[in-house]
Amino acid sequence: MKNLYSLITLFILVSSCAASEKGSLVYTGYGSISYSKKDNLAYKKAIEEGQFNAVDLLYTCYVVDEFDHNIKCDGDDSPKEKKFIALSKELKKAGHTLTLRIYVDLENQKWRALWHPKKIALAFSNLEKTLLHFSKIANEVKADSLLIGSEYEKLTQPKYLSHWKKIIKNVKENFSGKILYAANGNLNNMKEPEYRWVPFWSLLDHVGINYYPPFKGKPTKRSLSKHHKKELTKYSDFAKTIKKDLVITEVGFPLAESGIKTPYQWEYDLKEKPNSALRVLSFKSFIEKAHQLNIYEIHLWRFLPNELRFHPLGYLIDEAFMNEIALLNRK
Repeated sequence: MKNLYSLITLFILVSSCAASEKGSLVYTGYGSISYSKKDNLAYKKAIEEGQFNAVDLLYTCYVVDEFDHNIKCDGDDSPKEKKFIALSKELKKAGHTLTLRIYVDLENQKWRALWHPKKIALAFSNLEKTLLHFSKIANEVKADSLLIGSEYEKLTQPKYLSHWKKIIKNVKENFSGKILYAANGNLNNMKEPEYRWVPFWSLLDHVGINYYPPFKGKPTKRSLSKHHKKELTKYSDFAKTIKKDLVITEVGFPLAESGIKTPYQWEYDLKEKPNSALRVLSFKSFIEKAHQLNIYEIHLWRFLPNELRFHPLGYLIDEAFMNEIALLNRK
């Protein structure tokens, strides 16, 4: 697997509470070059080498900026739908558990949490149309789960519950599998993190939280274990209050030293050297605590594929990390 800059992947590592499942590799792509024959072959090879059961494919739609309500899913920044569908069917036919993940991002490169359209009713109407379209695709390819968004902090305020009720109700009419949402687990500019105010958890199958808590102090095995136990316990306890299983919908550890302290920041100073050992240590500590807490499902976010050199944006895939994934999947 070489030079596939367009791919971003997730690993799903299912905890001991679902012992029948192995860890699974998830392919996500941005841009029209995603889901090319070359990229798909690399992904399927990684699935085979890692002995992964489940797969998760991302399709990204776009608005121009944080104020725009017109959602576009067929531009140059989005994958080609036919290729997305074709790979979905192929992987499902091969016996994999399949999740489709639908995001709306901003063309101006700002964080999707800032998306707050001026014409809010039209934005929700367009979001509903988009999700209904992909729910039909999810049904067509016999997907097992559909993730309907991530970190829409401005749009998941309780005052918008009626819009989400309508969206989720109509999606369920098209798709009978599990429905998820990925909430931000960190404080942004609010008094509390998004996952605590999402008003529609009861309508979904699980509580989905993106895990990027900043680490403070000197990173050691003990301090990282303490850090991950504290954060994961916090999320796990919250999910219990909702009476839902917890799914870590995104978690990642950038390769730079600063990646532990600011795991949500993947573009770092090029002068900063990569530290594979530190990333592996943090990952192992995280997984250990996640298994102890019986976290239902974990999706690890990282850039793919096996780049053997430093990427201009600070991404690198190294064999040590892949070996850790393989070992965890063979437990």
